[in-house]
Amino acid sequence: MKIVAISGSPTKGGNTEYVVDFALNIAKRRGLDVEKIALSELEIGYCVACYRCIGTNMCKTHEDDMQFVYDVLREADGIIFASPVMFGGVTGQLRTMMDRLRVLKKNNMQLKNKIGAAMVVYERGHEGQELVLQDIQSFMLSQGMIVIGGQGEFGGIVKKPAEEDEDGLLTVEKTVNRMCDLLEVLQ
Repeated sequence: MKIVAISGSPTKGGNTEYVVDFALNIAKRRGLDVEKIALSELEIGYCVACYRCIGTNMCKTHEDDMQFVYDVLREADGIIFASPVMFGGVTGQLRTMMDRLRVLKKNNMQLKNKIGAAMVVYERGHEGQELVLQDIQSFMLSQGMIVIGGQGEFGGIVKKPAEEDEDGLLTVEKTVNRMCDLLEVLQ
């Protein structure tokens, strides 16, 4: 069984990548295969809704890093989407990647029944972390994924600096453990 975690942050090595690495280390200790996708390191163009991907299993408009993303996500059993809060929403990088996943939806719902979880990193107060979770979860539902949270949480919610937020990291831990538990049951 394999879990893939996507860091939607534009910042390489920042708080969101810390949370993703923290989550993947839990899954790895549980015996699962893991892989990280850091959008800060990839070139991904915007979906232009040309529909040329229908029936082809690939984007016919852009030659960029999305083919790598498609291949990795097809192999995944569980997928974690992580984003810092950007003006009350997900980052532009994550939104662009999610839009480009139209290929997997329009070509036989290829993410259907994969376990999905959302992780959010915020800086202070109430800046929209619940909205970011909801946005990611709505996307996963539109793809036919099985959306999970932790034990009473809607997903992982961590305050910057991530390594100091013990309560937030506990929400990540609970969410990842629930994902691992479900993957073991479904195996």
